[in-house]
Amino acid sequence: RGSINPKGKKTQESARPYPITTANSLHSPYITTDKANEVVLLPHPIEPINSFPRTNCPQEDPNLLDWHINSTWNGFIPKSGDVTLPNNSRIIIRQSVNEILGTVIIPSTSELIFGEIENGITFDAQGMEVRGKLTIGSETCRFETPVTITLHGNRPSDIVSNARPPSFKGISVTGKLSLHGKRFYRTWTRLARTVEPGDNVIFLQDKV
Repeated sequence: RGSINPKGKKTQESARPYPITTANSLHSPYITTDKANEVVLLPHPIEPINSFPRTNCPQEDPNLLDWHINSTWNGFIPKSGDVTLPNNSRIIIRQSVNEILGTVIIPSTSELIFGEIENGITFDAQGMEVRGKLTIGSETCRFETPVTITLHGNRPSDIVSNARPPSFKGISVTGKLSLHGKRFYRTWTRLARTVEPGDNVIFLQDKV
């Protein structure tokens, strides 16, 4: 289908990138999934299965060393400053670490594992170097409770001219980072109605 411009030349109209709105859709103030116009098709995610039995839970290994036991550290539990895990060790944190530590270093032969408790675990440090392995859950044993790792530090005034290492208020990984949490569904949806300034209720196309 074409049209004639003022100079008498025929021009081609561009094709519509989305379906034409039907008469029935005009009677509803909401945009539902069956009426949504899409320029780019975004497939709906598959609902995950969280009910299968959990297996291979690293935090249940009976041979793990406890972070909060003096003998794990050959003396005293670290309360401040930089902390390096003993070589050839697998250490579990079964409760929150209340102190703010410096840089926590996991050697290439060691592993730091987080346990799972109902109220969750918090861990505070200025940074982490994962040369070995940092583990929270596994692919067949996803965590159902929260683990919160908070990194502390201020931006130096000379950060542009004097770059800091990746572990400065960060987690530097040259080993393996294995984090497996609960799968949530659904994680996104679309608006079912335009949100105007001042609105305190929004309408969505799906339950979230």
